[in-house]
Amino acid sequence: FKPSIDYFNSILTKYNDPEDKGQKKLRYAAYYNLATIYYSVENFDKSIEIADLLVKNDYDVKDGEKIIKDSNIRRAEFVKHLMTSRHFVP
Repeated sequence: FKPSIDYFNSILTKYNDPEDKGQKKLRYAAYYNLATIYYSVENFDKSIEIADLLVKNDYDVKDGEKIIKDSNIRRAEFVKHLMTSRHFVP
């Protein structure tokens, strides 16, 4: 995922004008994809951090709130079941 993460982070630094609606859409896509990637690799703290930036971007707040909610639920399940990953390693 490293190349994808680097690409989406480059979008955030390149398109950072808070008043430009087109750039806001690009930042939304980058934040959403980053949060989803971190959620998929079970880095819930980073997923929540990025989703919070997604909410602050103020383009589609509900997506960010949903990612935060899902990450908190999954993190709580890991703690409850004493798990560190959903992946089984033989």
